[in-house]
Amino acid sequence: MDRLVGENKVALDEVMAQDQQIIRVVNELRQTIEGTNALLLAAGTLADKFDTGEPPAEAKDAKPFDIQEYRETIVEVTRMVESTNQLVASVGIEDLLPQLVKAIDEVGGEGQELVDHGFRQGVFFMLIVICAYVVGRLIYNFLNQRLIESRQ
Repeated sequence: MDRLVGENKVALDEVMAQDQQIIRVVNELRQTIEGTNALLLAAGTLADKFDTGEPPAEAKDAKPFDIQEYRETIVEVTRMVESTNQLVASVGIEDLLPQLVKAIDEVGGEGQELVDHGFRQGVFFMLIVICAYVVGRLIYNFLNQRLIESRQ
């Protein structure tokens, strides 16, 4: 159990180290999405300035490029990243991980106590069985000896 608790501590330490990297990556992703959103807004403004009207004849069957769809997608992704950041901030992973480590340690200690208690109970049961066997064997030998003496 000590080895298991040690492995759990090492794993949680690694998770805590990775947590900081994940937060940095999410922040960089958020900044990238914000930059992309600004770029798309600028591209939309530019497309509005150079609106030529009717598309070429061969492109009438194809769906026209709509910057608005991409802009809405970027806005939606930005909202999703912001809600993820709020969720991570509201949960307080930095506060939660030490509590998780403490709970795992307590469960490991209680598990070790249960294993020790079960072992002691098993040994006690074996002693009772051995004593019962010895007493039963003595009674059998005594009764067998009486039966042999009574036949003679």
